[in-house]
Amino acid sequence: MSVRPWSEVALLSKGAASLMVDYAACEGTGIMATLAAIAGGPAGKALNLRVVDGDALAALLPRILPSEWRGKQRGGGAGKAVEWKPEGTEGHPTAETLALLWSRFAAVSPDSLSR
Repeated sequence: MSVRPWSEVALLSKGAASLMVDYAACEGTGIMATLAAIAGGPAGKALNLRVVDGDALAALLPRILPSEWRGKQRGGGAGKAVEWKPEGTEGHPTAETLALLWSRFAAVSPDSLSR
């Protein structure tokens, strides 16, 4: 998976680092532009390489958010309350991480947030 903006690196590095291309190692080499071109073409699917879009970010949520938060949604879109440790302990995201997650969703898939 190719990750370009630093905000995505910060967001995904905790739970999905093994799925990312190291942006810092590639910076200034032109490799990221090449990888982005490959990811956008037919070879990207075959190589399992893609730029993080809304679908990819949604698929990574189980790696980003605490496992005990899974399955806490009821029908109709109303969710059940979950325990949150905003200081970021015990694998919980900080307020900054949640804000970053929301801003990335808004940037990569703004229409999906309006549903």
